[in-house]
Amino acid sequence: ALDNYPVPYLPLCGNHDEPDKLPIGHPMKAAGQPVQKLDLGDMVILGFDNSQRTITAEQIQILQSTLQEGKPVLIAMHIPIMTQGNWDLLQKCGEYFQLNYEGCPAENIQFIEIIRQNADKVIAVTCGHLHFNNVSEVCPGVMQYVSSQGLIGSLSVYEIGE
Repeated sequence: ALDNYPVPYLPLCGNHDEPDKLPIGHPMKAAGQPVQKLDLGDMVILGFDNSQRTITAEQIQILQSTLQEGKPVLIAMHIPIMTQGNWDLLQKCGEYFQLNYEGCPAENIQFIEIIRQNADKVIAVTCGHLHFNNVSEVCPGVMQYVSSQGLIGSLSVYEIGE
């Protein structure tokens, strides 16, 4: 089905996925890469594999270099950022459901700070993992959209631009 999809896409890992076990050439094999970059001309989508609740130095470097290119960037990843707007909710869910949990690697916090420092270049952050929809603000001007899995019969569609 993905081979016939009429628009560009980025397959991303969730915490239950194991792309390294897929055969070479499988459309989901790319999901195991630390970062995937989809340049759409007037914007860039960066897909980060944070399925194990970690961000690496390599991922930070790619984020920084892409932001320096000057195009607007949409960030897609699995584990959401705990924000002021979703703090109560994610605290109830537990640290397993947040990227910036107590004692997380320093790279996780650095990643979030880079997003905040570049709010003028980041369109939004999209995530999953929570099993319910949630919208919150990472920082002024940067929203985080968390989508529920499609297994419960819902689909989240976000329109970017005018």
